[in-house]
Amino acid sequence: MRDINLIFENIVYMELLRRGYKVTVGKAGEKEIDFIAERQAQKLYVQVAYLLASEETIQREFGAYDTIRDNFPKYGCRMMNLT
Repeated sequence: MRDINLIFENIVYMELLRRGYKVTVGKAGEKEIDFIAERQAQKLYVQVAYLLASEETIQREFGAYDTIRDNFPKYGCRMMNLT
């Protein structure tokens, strides 16, 4: 399943670049933020997850947002089963 997560992260990364954002990876304390996307005065934070099967996974993925005190948008992207 880790390969699916990497593919999904790559899709999101490429789409952010296509939309003209400068994209970096960030840290909030000990937690990683998948992408910080910046374009002019805009900034947004993006967490990417294939499956949110447990409270532990949700906290790991989105707990990084708890310490960010600015008002820029914070998004979570989850892969949906389209079959």
